[in-house]
Amino acid sequence: MKKNIFIPLFAIILQATAQQDVTQAFIQTKTVSIDGINREWQKPFNLYDGSTGLLFTIANDSTKLYFCFTANDETKARKMMRAGWSISLSSKEKNKKVNASVVFPKRQMMEGENKTNREGNWRKHGAFIDIVNNYKLQLTTITASGFKTKNGTMPWTNENGINIAVGVDSTDGIVYEVSIPLKELYDANVLQYNEQLSLNVEVNPLEAPPGSSDSRGAGSTGWGSGSAGGRMAGEENRAGGMNPNNPMNNNSMNNPLGNNQPMEGFSDDNQSQQSTPSNKSVLFEKGSLKQKFKLAKN
Repeated sequence: MKKNIFIPLFAIILQATAQQDVTQAFIQTKTVSIDGINREWQKPFNLYDGSTGLLFTIANDSTKLYFCFTANDETKARKMMRAGWSISLSSKEKNKKVNASVVFPKRQMMEGENKTNREGNWRKHGAFIDIVNNYKLQLTTITASGFKTKNGTMPWTNENGINIAVGVDSTDGIVYEVSIPLKELYDANVLQYNEQLSLNVEVNPLEAPPGSSDSRGAGSTGWGSGSAGGRMAGEENRAGGMNPNNPMNNNSMNNPLGNNQPMEGFSDDNQSQQSTPSNKSVLFEKGSLKQKFKLAKN
């Protein structure tokens, strides 16, 4: 089951490409239930970004645009939930300009979560499902702007508009499913299903502890301590989404794992999906990705 969820290590190394390439959205033939369960999505996901730690994919049908994001790296997933993050879509095409965004707000730490963080890996303690469930209880709304009609603060679940769900997959990765009606981006009389859009994702940094001169310290954030893990392939390109359908064109081909550390989320033999603890400095750094894509004709 786990092998079908995440891209094998050799696939990322041999088939990834830089974010400036334009990827093609998949034609979504199966009905997507926005429920935080990613079973109906085509696997493996074809896009990866090291800065945010997100594996993701993009699809559309005749009426909606879909995204599915999965974060399997413990530190980066917790940062998304704690500090908040955003999705934005943009296009400068004539008569089809788009500049819309969805913002997920930050949340407060729940009682007992600080103890779990200090003790280490979420999988070891079986606490991640509880953390995600608490996250969903705290954050029931998002803020949307730039859409045709659905703007302002609104519930995550909105069957007639922007619809979002969060869940946990079989490897204890957090899953975000998002659907956006195409009519919220384009007028029906101009939509041709070949439009190019830019997806921008930004993950906010946590604030460093007051008076701290070392952003790498966990301090009062409650994130605990841990050894530094190896960098993800392409993490040096902080704004880089990757598309495993084309050859990689950067130096991570030769040494994608930095100082020969295991890849976060992968073991040396590609069988275990346990993640290596990340360098805690990423908690205080902004994560971002940019990915161009084209809608698919149905």
